[in-house]
Amino acid sequence: MSTKTPKKVADTATQQGVLKRGQLTLIGIAGAGSDRRVLFRTSTGHIVTAEPGKPSRVGTIVGIADDRVVLRRSGRDVTLTLPN
Repeated sequence: MSTKTPKKVADTATQQGVLKRGQLTLIGIAGAGSDRRVLFRTSTGHIVTAEPGKPSRVGTIVGIADDRVVLRRSGRDVTLTLPN
């Protein structure tokens, strides 16, 4: 088994400019049904995992779709969409 990452995978995973710096970014949605988890990158570059209904460092997830998340932050609902 090789540990070298295939070029196509590496190129896709390292596209420049896809994730904007300095802002909260949705980078992944995993799981199904009530067992879904969401992955964010914060404005400072930290990665945060969150689950619906539980407060986290970035807010509370109040809704999840296939490509977007509704996050309650400071009493306001914010919709974040996965990057293309």
